[in-house]
This record gives sequence, C-alpha cells and structure tokens, in this order.
Amino acid sequence: MRTFTFIIIIIVFFGCSERTTDQEIAAFEEELGQEEATALSKMVNHFEGELLAKYPNNSLDEAYEQHLNFIANDRGLELGEWVPAQLIKDSIFRSYSPTLLTEIWIQPDTVWIKDDRIFRSYRGDMNPSGHRIHQEAKDIDSLLYHERNTEIPNNRGTFMKALERISKSNKIANWYYWIKREAGSIHPAVIAEALNDKQLEYYDFNERISYDDYIVKRIILIETYTQTCQTFQIEKNN
Repeated sequence: MRTFTFIIIIIVFFGCSERTTDQEIAAFEEELGQEEATALSKMVNHFEGELLAKYPNNSLDEAYEQHLNFIANDRGLELGEWVPAQLIKDSIFRSYSPTLLTEIWIQPDTVWIKDDRIFRSYRGDMNPSGHRIHQEAKDIDSLLYHERNTEIPNNRGTFMKALERISKSNKIANWYYWIKREAGSIHPAVIAEALNDKQLEYYDFNERISYDDYIVKRIILIETYTQTCQTFQIEKNN
C-alpha cells in the first residue's frame, strides 16, 4: 500500500505556483470558513510551539526538517496506539474549534464483520467497502474498536473543498488534493519523505519546498501530528 501511494505522489503537475499567494490564502480561508481557518492557524501555532520545545537549539525551519526526518524514519504507531494518539489530537483540535475536526476527518457510522471481512459505512453510504481481516488480528473486539474510532479524510468537508478551490493555481495544493482524493489516508512517513528536501529530486518543483509556506505548514500538521502528539504531551508533562 505504501509503495502504491508513493507512486501516486510522484505524479507531475504543470502550470501552478509553488508558493501560496495572499489571494490563494484568502480563497482557501473563505471556502474553509473564517472560524475554522482561524482555528487551523492557531493549531499550526500550537504545533510549532511544540516543535520548538522538542528541538530547542534549532530555528523553526530546522525544527520542521528534524520533525519530518523523525516521521520518515519512525516505525509508526501500532494498531493499539493509533486511536489513543488520535484522541489526544482530536481534543487539542476541539479546544480551538468545535467544527474544524469534522471538516478535515470523518469516522464511520457503522462497522461490522461478515465472511472474514470488515465493513465500514460513512454517513449513509449504501455501498460500503470492505477489506479482509488479517490473520494476525485475533482480538476482534480490539479490531472493531480501532475501526469504529479511526478517522479517514472527509472528502466532502470544507477543508478538501478549500484545497480544490486553489488547486488549479497552487502546485502544492494540487499535489496534496489529488493524492488525498486518490489514496485517502496516507502513511505519515510517505508525506514526510515527499516533503523532505532529499526527496525533491523526484518532483517537478522548480524551487525548494518552504516549510514556512501557508499550505505546507497545514499539510505537515494534518498528516503527521497524530503520530507525534502523544510524545509531545509526555515531554511537556515531564
């Protein structure tokens, strides 16, 4: 799955800007909603504060690079670790806005098992997709808990609509919008590798991706924060 996703990510796009302009930011925030846009900016600031606390001897740009290197090389969260970390992330997002979270992610209405396959239905979808239960997933109760509580991208939410609105003129938004449409949930390491300087030779970007770009900051937050927020909270409390 990770190899397939990486192939999707290296699609080349033409005719778009590589840095987010003021006009694109205004259009993005209008589509997302002003309350949600303000909350997302506050969440970015929250995330950056945690990055600087974790990497105190680095500039913000260097802290982003260190973070992406960590994510790219980390083993990732196990089945039983993801939902607790996601709940921490969710509570922090909700502290800034009660609505932003559901404009970015969605959880299934119903989860059930039939003929060794697990099915999920989202918001009345009459054609739910199913996938086979892996042989090693013996604890069905834990598996169902994980499937009921794990979020996927909300393709009908205002966040995706905001990305789509600026995707024709903004190269990074175009790239991200289409991999989310085609691949859905993406392993954080894949995004980290894609945004890491060492990987840029594979992409049709004429300039170095800047970590202080408006859209880049939001991509990194949304795609990597769940994997690290638990660590941030533990370090903050020590």
